[in-house]
Amino acid sequence: MSGRFAFPLVLGHPDAVSGFVAVAPAGVESVLPRLADCDVPTLVLWGGDDTIFPVAGADRLADALPRAERHVFPGAPHPCYLAVPDDFHRVLLDWLERRP
Repeated sequence: MSGRFAFPLVLGHPDAVSGFVAVAPAGVESVLPRLADCDVPTLVLWGGDDTIFPVAGADRLADALPRAERHVFPGAPHPCYLAVPDDFHRVLLDWLERRP
């Protein structure tokens, strides 16, 4: 349910965060209309076999955010970080290293 907590922070206080890592967050559909003006750098991570939140949510979220990058882990379920921890951390660390 991370999106229910993260989206209000990112949208309400963008100056308080330097980046947003969205790991298949809940609530994507409810915030889509408000994301176009969000200038927070965002990394969207999703499991390709997520049955809780279908991977189409990754596309909608990344398309709605002007500064988003999207990565889907093929074959990974909803907790993609548990299924492919090495790949997950490699993608995350690469994105963090490119942040100012």
